[in-house]
Amino acid sequence: MPNRITIISYLDNAIYFFFCLICFFLPISNALVSINFGFIFILFIIKFIFAAHDNSFFRKLFLDRLSLLVIVFTIAIGLSIFNSGEYIKNSFNAWGLKWLGKILLFYFSYFIFRKKNPKILLKFLILSTFLVSINGIFQQINGTGFIRGYSLIKVPCYNFSAMCSTFNHYNGLASFLVIMFFINFGICLEKINNSKKTGISFSDILYYLNIILITYCISMTYSRGGWISLLIGFLIMIAIISCMNKNSRPLILSSVFLILFIVALFFASPLRERLLFIFKGGDASRLGTWKTALTMFKESPLLGKGIGTYMNYLPRYTDVRSYQYAHNSYLQLLVETGILGLIAFLLILIQWLKNSLNFIMHNKENYIFLGIFCGLCAFLIHSFFDNQLFSLKLATLFWLLLGLSSSFIYKIYKE
Repeated sequence: MPNRITIISYLDNAIYFFFCLICFFLPISNALVSINFGFIFILFIIKFIFAAHDNSFFRKLFLDRLSLLVIVFTIAIGLSIFNSGEYIKNSFNAWGLKWLGKILLFYFSYFIFRKKNPKILLKFLILSTFLVSINGIFQQINGTGFIRGYSLIKVPCYNFSAMCSTFNHYNGLASFLVIMFFINFGICLEKINNSKKTGISFSDILYYLNIILITYCISMTYSRGGWISLLIGFLIMIAIISCMNKNSRPLILSSVFLILFIVALFFASPLRERLLFIFKGGDASRLGTWKTALTMFKESPLLGKGIGTYMNYLPRYTDVRSYQYAHNSYLQLLVETGILGLIAFLLILIQWLKNSLNFIMHNKENYIFLGIFCGLCAFLIHSFFDNQLFSLKLATLFWLLLGLSSSFIYKIYKE
């Protein structure tokens, strides 16, 4: 019979396998993501039973500041349930089934990748992104994709349609692709940095090809939030590389790619027209939605209206039905969970930023971590213009990568 340590090792390998499946199916199927998360949840319970004699898990949980802040955030948004009124059932379901599941995914990824190498996981994510990009191009040519059969989406006020691939909306696809662009780009930078030692392999060329496919698909989403987040994420990456690294090749490549993307935006007529729509009053309805959300917040500033109740309360404040969400993740979180919920979430981000920048300062050539960092920064920027934190696929990716990036930091500090 295998001993306890061997069984725990088997369980860790099984959990890692289901994490890889989550990453592969994440942009494709919500149902398969939920099923694989269920397997991970069960395996963690079994692992806890076998490791019941070891209380280090809970000790580390409460000594780690980021983990502790996530617990505080979970409690803060849970308190909003008591302020949800007649929609208390909806609010409890949103807290227990949506937010708590994502937060558990953060803890699961945080602790499992302290022991496991995340590179295989990232390869599954990149492979899935490649399929999503190919599906998006097929959708643009054929009108519908070969995965899930979604059609192109007509862009308001324009005569052209946007790519959405396996997502319900082009903004969701853009946000996903921007995160994956930076992860893929970080891997490419690491390969370029090491190319003098190892040379360029066929797999390296595939990564470069995937960068081109992702960039083209981001352009064809016509998502201004996606473009802006990509540009700002690139500026963050360039600033970090120029300050922390004397190697000029990653800096040159990043700068050239940024310039080419800006040139494409301004010289391709449809892209330029879509971008300049920002300055022509095209976001008046979005600003009106933000004003409505602020009115809702003023009525329940401390605990909010209740997590998951924004759409329930919205008809009481406006007759406009074009927007079901606040189109600003932070503002909607403020409306639903009040000042306590938003502050708790911002404290998580501040602690993560502090940990990440400290890690980058002492690991100047870890371009994979830099890619994850810039991808999450771009996601958080895009979340200011849309509801990424409330999207099942995108929120799952966010919490998973938040835990994964934190495990990088833990392993280095432990060493």
